[in-house]
Amino acid sequence: MRGVVDDLFIIRAPVWKMPWVEAILGCPVLFGAEAGSIWSQPHLDHPGQIDRIPRLEGNPWLEKLLEYTQALVQESRGEYQAAQSLMRGTIDLVAALLGHYQMCASLYDHPKELRRLTEHCADVFVKVAKAQQALIPEFHGGRCSRFGVWVPGTVVVTQADASAAVSARTYEEFFLPYEVEICKQFDFSAVHLHSGFLHTVDVFLKSEYPTAIQVALDTGSTPFTVHDLIPTFLKVLDKKPLLVMGVMTSAELEELRETLPASGLYISALIKDE
Repeated sequence: MRGVVDDLFIIRAPVWKMPWVEAILGCPVLFGAEAGSIWSQPHLDHPGQIDRIPRLEGNPWLEKLLEYTQALVQESRGEYQAAQSLMRGTIDLVAALLGHYQMCASLYDHPKELRRLTEHCADVFVKVAKAQQALIPEFHGGRCSRFGVWVPGTVVVTQADASAAVSARTYEEFFLPYEVEICKQFDFSAVHLHSGFLHTVDVFLKSEYPTAIQVALDTGSTPFTVHDLIPTFLKVLDKKPLLVMGVMTSAELEELRETLPASGLYISALIKDE
């Protein structure tokens, strides 16, 4: 079948590593040619400086994102599905705008302003995601997420990498409500987390949203092995679908297949045996 590899759809998104929403919010964007990396720098000195954030109307970064999305749709010819660009979640966007230190300090020094900034980031996120979605035609009555998984409706993927800098309780109090509001705007949703920082899993499982959890394995740089993560994976699968993606050995993949229920589970394994 065209546009499919194994059991996943081929996905194309605008410049995969580009921090589009951070750029739309006004963050300077830097590119490292040798490493092939793209990142943003903080734009605000204080969470109360929302007036320094560019408007969406006439925003050149948003216009370029939509232009790129439209080009992908026009050129696909059934060879792939156009999908949402990389879009980091509310806590990640706030951390990008302020820097991690200022974000954490503002939790105590300027909580009201931080909440307003987080709400603004969530609002921008939804508008940018829906603007992309409006350009991508339905595929058999549904859409493909940027993980290559088809769903019978609309879908959004967010993430919470910067939650590593705060406690689960702080994340739940300050950031989760806005993440939930983002996910409510779509039929299906997934939050991207890293295996070394899964302390917020219980928080996400308390709510209906997001409707799925994706875990990127970074077992080589954190103390948790794939085996260590199985209890958490079982907890997630008891409530929601789980997507596990990353480098693992053949033995680790087999252990996941033997211990985790198949229903609601998606494993994308890059096998690396010694």
